[in-house]
Amino acid sequence: MEPVYVVLFINLVIWTGLFVYLYKINNQVRKLNGKLQNLQKK
Repeated sequence: MEPVYVVLFINLVIWTGLFVYLYKINNQVRKLNGKLQNLQKK
């Protein structure tokens, strides 16, 4: 493979991993916020 394609592929993998990681953190934050709001209502 051409070196340019290798760099692009690695870049794509890194960005994909970053987005998946951020998405998971976002879901955890939403769940925690929901729990906090339920506690505050009581």
